[in-house]
Amino acid sequence: MAERTGASESTAQGDAGAVLTTLADMVSPGELNQLISQLPTGYAVLFGRTDLAD
Repeated sequence: MAERTGASESTAQGDAGAVLTTLADMVSPGELNQLISQLPTGYAVLFGRTDLAD
């Protein structure tokens, strides 16, 4: 994303995290768990979570 937008890597990560955190706030914890469980380890942080949602 950083390369495509010309932003720094940290800016791109922050921007992606803002969008994904908003998405996480709009779906149920079960839906969020299902989504995060299908992604590689470490992606939960982009959703504002340290791991699967409680």
